[in-house]
Amino acid sequence: MDTTQDENHLEQKIALLLHSIEHGNFHPGLFSSPTSVSASGLNTSSVVPVEPKPVPNERWLALTPILRDVFLAKARLLLMSVGYGLQMGRYEKLAVSVYGDVSGVVSVTTFRERLNSVTTAATAEKLSKSCESQLTIGARYDGASAGADTSAGKDTKTEAKTTLTTLEETVQRSLPLLHELHALLQNTTTDATWADEATRITTLATPPKVYIAVTGNTGTGKSSLINAITDEERILTTNCMRAATAVAIEIAYNADNAVRYRAEIEFVSAAEWERELVALKQALRAEEDAVAVGQVASDSEAAVALDKIRAVYPRLRTAGDVLGVEVGELMASSSLRERLGGRVVLEGDDVKLFSKKLRAYIDSRAKGKKKTAGKGETDEGGIWPLIRVVRVFLKSAVLATGAVLVDLPGVYDSNAGRTAVSLEYKKRCAAHWVVAPINRAVDDKVAHELLDDSSRMQMHMDNAFNDITFICTKTDDISIREVEESLGLEESATESGQDRSTRRQELQARLTDLCMKRDSIRDALETVDDNVEKLEAQLAEAPADLSETSPNKRKHSDITLPGSATPEGDVFPTAGASPVSRQTPKQSSTEQLSAHYASVKSKQKNLNARRKRLRQEVTTAEEELHALDMQDKARKEQAKRQCIEARNAYSKQELKRGFVQILRETDQELYESPSRPARDYRAAEEQLPVFCVSTRAYQWMQGRMPKESVVEGFTTLKQTEIPQLQQHCISLTERAREAAARRFLVELNRLLQSLSVWTTPNPLAAELSEEQRRAIEVDFTLAAKDLEEAWQKHRAHFGQNLKQAIDVVIAARIPDVIARGQEKFPGAVRRWNTTMRYNTYQAVCRGDGVFCRHNLNQELANLALRRLVAAWRAVFDEVVPQLTLDLQHELDRSLRRFHTAALASVDSIPASVDQRLGRIKGATAESIAQHLQMTKEGIRNESKDPHRGFAESIAEGLRGTYQACADQYGRGTLRRIQRIMSDTARTRSQAVFQHSTLRLISDLATLQRNSDSQLQSIETTFTGVVRDYHAALVAPQIQQATASQTQIKTAVQSLVEKMETTLQLEEILTPTSSPTVKKEEDVEATDDGH
Repeated sequence: MDTTQDENHLEQKIALLLHSIEHGNFHPGLFSSPTSVSASGLNTSSVVPVEPKPVPNERWLALTPILRDVFLAKARLLLMSVGYGLQMGRYEKLAVSVYGDVSGVVSVTTFRERLNSVTTAATAEKLSKSCESQLTIGARYDGASAGADTSAGKDTKTEAKTTLTTLEETVQRSLPLLHELHALLQNTTTDATWADEATRITTLATPPKVYIAVTGNTGTGKSSLINAITDEERILTTNCMRAATAVAIEIAYNADNAVRYRAEIEFVSAAEWERELVALKQALRAEEDAVAVGQVASDSEAAVALDKIRAVYPRLRTAGDVLGVEVGELMASSSLRERLGGRVVLEGDDVKLFSKKLRAYIDSRAKGKKKTAGKGETDEGGIWPLIRVVRVFLKSAVLATGAVLVDLPGVYDSNAGRTAVSLEYKKRCAAHWVVAPINRAVDDKVAHELLDDSSRMQMHMDNAFNDITFICTKTDDISIREVEESLGLEESATESGQDRSTRRQELQARLTDLCMKRDSIRDALETVDDNVEKLEAQLAEAPADLSETSPNKRKHSDITLPGSATPEGDVFPTAGASPVSRQTPKQSSTEQLSAHYASVKSKQKNLNARRKRLRQEVTTAEEELHALDMQDKARKEQAKRQCIEARNAYSKQELKRGFVQILRETDQELYESPSRPARDYRAAEEQLPVFCVSTRAYQWMQGRMPKESVVEGFTTLKQTEIPQLQQHCISLTERAREAAARRFLVELNRLLQSLSVWTTPNPLAAELSEEQRRAIEVDFTLAAKDLEEAWQKHRAHFGQNLKQAIDVVIAARIPDVIARGQEKFPGAVRRWNTTMRYNTYQAVCRGDGVFCRHNLNQELANLALRRLVAAWRAVFDEVVPQLTLDLQHELDRSLRRFHTAALASVDSIPASVDQRLGRIKGATAESIAQHLQMTKEGIRNESKDPHRGFAESIAEGLRGTYQACADQYGRGTLRRIQRIMSDTARTRSQAVFQHSTLRLISDLATLQRNSDSQLQSIETTFTGVVRDYHAALVAPQIQQATASQTQIKTAVQSLVEKMETTLQLEEILTPTSSPTVKKEEDVEATDDGH
């Protein structure tokens, strides 16, 4: 089949594919040999109707507009690519991708049978092998970006994965050796480029920074969260009554060993502060009467303006003072001029002192320092309104791996400088942490509130929904009863509580009874003890002959006392008894006294025994009651722990469910189709990171909050979920760290391979004639020229393809964007006119369309850009990765051809040199792959700018309208503002959106130019390859090294061998995957030209 037939066949196949997309069924011609079916371009109407083949399942019928746009874009690119070698292979890969998308899992045997009818059996067999990795394609997480992850052409060979730890350890071990090598290479003047290359590679060892935006409304606890994550008690100001953080704060690791804490405070410029003063004065003028009498609402724009001006100029004590001063007079302050546009550095080792200094810059209510008398002002005033950004550096293990936390203020800011900083951080951040108190996270609307329309649109354009983490704070703030009732936990808890209450009542009743008995015995013992003392005194005064009748050996138990009962129960009279008792003989009376004494002592003994038993019983009851109290406390803590865990689990579930609902709603809104995109919502729900944390419990358990009471409900640090969040923070850096470490080691390996060739002696160098030397030079020069031409051609093709993709897929929809903007603008204005109050509307206009949560420019941009989302995702998530993969494929083939041609330029080479050149070829291919990966990431990052600039362009186009609205005062102001906005929507909407789309196209053109500049590093790589091959193959044949050159080469060779042995880069850098390329022996047989 000739080229024309190939092209016609390809067009037919593409037409059949589009016919299948339109009609929801596979056309039989998709998997058959060329037929007589004719097609013209992409016009499916010319396809001869053939009975469609039903699809295996219903997934084809659910194909969404975004997938349709992706495949349309692919098809158009295929037609544009026919002329330079992609041809049928690209189409067949597309057909495979389509089939995998719509049919799910397909057996290899079945799919091979379908492929066997595409072309020849040999071609089908190769194609089926290269596409086996795609045969298990299931539902895609993101429809547009899936192609980049499942592109055909990846090496199917299983490779061992290198761990991040191994890569980073190798980088650290290599640095001292690289410094030694650099010092050695500096000793030579003829090969100075080697030293420069070593210097360049050294700079690649710096770990990358991964920015994480911490966002949330005022009072969500962002600053407390950052304090806990970084294991600091109060490095950032916290306040439970108001917003403490007023500026964006960047928190990074402090690599400076001289001090533990360091901060850099950057001030806004004089021009930015002057513009803000003008806006603040306008806000005051709008409510001048209320301001003058001090009746402005605390949350109004005028109140904010008063706070800011008074903070910076404390001499303006009253509202009248503020209203009466002019902007020029405010700008004339000498101390102010010294700060504006400048920078302050704070350092310290004491966290309390450092935090106190820092608070003056970041706290929205911090006061300035007192001035000395006679300076004209009472103090220097607050500083926070003048701050652009604050950067804090501290020693934190969580940040040591490159994570940079950015605490963005949760309030609207009228300062353009600070607003620009916040927007730039949001664009730069690789991850976004959305923070909310857990008591709001259970609300099913919280996910919608945390991700407003503007954020959702930008994340969709950036394909950044995977970068979100939800964090619920204040999990220790909980009402057990409310949670038990809400989550159905109260039944078991109530039953066990009743049992414990009954047992407590029984114990308390028994303890009361025991105490009463104990008290009764105590009273009886007091009486008995008194009687014993008296009887002992009487016995001591008894007659002397008592010893004759009652010898000492008589036991006390034989003695009875007057007036006490005998053991038989008789009662004897006491000393005060009747005279009858005194008439008994003296000896009988004494004996009775002794007997009575013995009886009382016996009673005393019995009472003491009973008291001892009662004491033991009381102690036992008290211990049991105390044990019950401890059990109650433990059960209460357990109940609180269970409630916390239950609420955490419920909150995570609700947030994930709400997030998926946002995805569904956003997909439906942006694609305006009832069908769902090919997105795996279940996977999105499962993979969304959600953490429920208690910073108070974590800090208290770490001993950092001694003044705080015990935080109940937590027994381990893990239960606070701060350690898990810390690990999550570290994990967010792993991908970037691995890429950076691998890039460094790849470049180092290429340098070592180059030096090995340069230093390897060629023992076969012989005396050649001048003609032979010229022939070698000519042949090698031709091979090098071919490589240069091939590189330039493929580089140009990449740029052309990128431009065509942008022109055909994105730029072609610009008219639709303008038309939609014109259509939706009047409706948006009507909505604003009916929902915004006068003071809010005017504040929005004074802010050029932005105030608090209102952003009219972004709202209009979102309405217009809906027409562009699918195309945008198709180009930057699908086409660009494929283009870079194709370029890598072609460059690898060109490198192989150069290798073959260079070896052919000489008659023979040593086996060691041949082996070294093979390693250089492999190292160069890996280096090119790294450069192309960086190019792809660079294009992806730059693609965030154009659609963001669209809203800025709308603001520029409406600036005159906003100013006219802001200038309205007095009665009827709201009506006049509404009329001005309505007139603008009716008469100038086309001009506004045309202006914005011109900016969009211009930004895309800049992106294309920058992408070409990023490819420049590959040209340097090819230059190095030519140098290495020349040093190995040509130089030894035409010239001999001098003695000094031989000496330096010998030293370098020895060090290179040491580095190769020590580092084992060849083993460590074994790629986990690489693009499928043709075997070297197939290159000459299958490639025409370059």
